[in-house]
Amino acid sequence: MPKSPKSMNGKMANSYYFALKKIIMKKSIIKYGLIGGAISIVFMMVFAICFDKSNLDHGMVVGYIGIILLSLPIYFGIADYAKTAVEKPGYLKQLGTGLLIAIIAGLCYALTWTILYYTMFPDFMEKYSASVIEKATKAHKSIEEIQKLNEQLAGFKKIYANGPLAILFITFLTEPLPVGIIISLISSAIIYYRNKKLIRQAS
Repeated sequence: MPKSPKSMNGKMANSYYFALKKIIMKKSIIKYGLIGGAISIVFMMVFAICFDKSNLDHGMVVGYIGIILLSLPIYFGIADYAKTAVEKPGYLKQLGTGLLIAIIAGLCYALTWTILYYTMFPDFMEKYSASVIEKATKAHKSIEEIQKLNEQLAGFKKIYANGPLAILFITFLTEPLPVGIIISLISSAIIYYRNKKLIRQAS
């Protein structure tokens, strides 16, 4: 039995509705993920300048600031998605949006560092290890503590020796991702409860 035009129109409207929801979500994720990625690239280049001047401490500070700043678009991306969505998304959808933004921005950060490592800082691990041990020695750490530090640094050197994919993976997992997860959890909670409060006040 052929379907009535009314039921066909209803199905088409539903398909359009769900497609529109996906487009809005993807747009927010890609836009703000790339903004975070662009921030990370700029700050990694600043890190490169600082490190090239043998100012490792300042370079590391710039790197950490870059990680925090690349995570800021997560909040604005979730807010944009919540504002432009066809219907107000729940907490988990907002969290998912934030995490995907964090993944895109974090991968840009890790990829930029991997390229910089091979093109500009192939001796980074040696210089970094020497700096860490020197600080520990100046701080009068015990022989056992310094030995543990050496073991940890040796572990990182082994990972770096496994090639670019290993460097990209360990950089992504240990630097931008943890911060991105925390920012996503906090941002999605703030925006969700703020919107809930506004809806309650309006009703």
